Amino acid sequence: MLAGKGRGMMRCQQQWIKTYMFIHVCYLMNIIMHNILFLIKLSYDFFIFSLYFLFLLLSTMALLQLYSCPQCYKKFATHSNLKRHTENPNIHNIPYKRSRDQKRWKNHAKKQVSKEETAQRMRKWRAANRDKNKRNDLRCRVYRLARMKFQDDECIEKELFIKEQISRRLGRQRLLMNDKEERRYSTSSSSSSSSSSTTSSCTSSLPSSPSNNDFYYQSILPSLKSIDRSHSNSMIHKIQLPPLQSSPWYYNHKSPLLLQPNPTDRCYPAIPMNFTV
Repeated sequence: MLAGKGRGMMRCQQQWIKTYMFIHVCYLMNIIMHNILFLIKLSYDFFIFSLYFLFLLLSTMALLQLYSCPQCYKKFATHSNLKRHTENPNIHNIPYKRSRDQKRWKNHAKKQVSKEETAQRMRKWRAANRDKNKRNDLRCRVYRLARMKFQDDECIEKELFIKEQISRRLGRQRLLMNDKEERRYSTSSSSSSSSSSTTSSCTSSLPSSPSNNDFYYQSILPSLKSIDRSHSNSMIHKIQLPPLQSSPWYYNHKSPLLLQPNPTDRCYPAIPMNFTV
């Protein structure tokens, strides 16, 4: 009987031990599963955080990305700018081909002009613009002289020198032209005085057009410079003026007072003066 009780106690203890072990194992499994879930959650959070951080990193790199040229130190914000830079043939130590026709139209043939045509055109221009050509030559000579004297430095003395030389040389040219005109008038007056020896030839050689009146009287009458006071007094008595005459046509066709240059009652017909020397 005692043996049977001892066996029952042993069985109960074994059952209690089994249940305790089972409970302990379940507790441990619960702790392990809880830790595993925590780790899984932690890893998931870490994964999400790493993805977010990677996204921020990529976005900042995309915003701050600079496309650098592989052949030089330049960097560009966009790939199109880098492509345009690399396709440009005038960079990266490539010699730039300069030509006179680089701004001309594409496939536009340049007009070929020979030296003879250019010389002929310049010759025609000089013949048609002699005064302008003389002024240009004068200006070139003055600028060359100023460059030899003051070098290439721009200063007030150089400008004053250029202005003074140009004005002086232009005045000299004017004086030479005036002398030529006086000589021409003197030769024409001598020829006209020899041809007008008689009064008949003088009357026949009167100018018909009003444009030649000034030249005619300037060639016939002596210049004011050559007439002194005594000679002028003697010439006054020698000049015979025509008598004053009055015409009835003048009284009938009298113009208004405002239109008359010198309102008088006498009419002086335009009769050439004869000089008795």
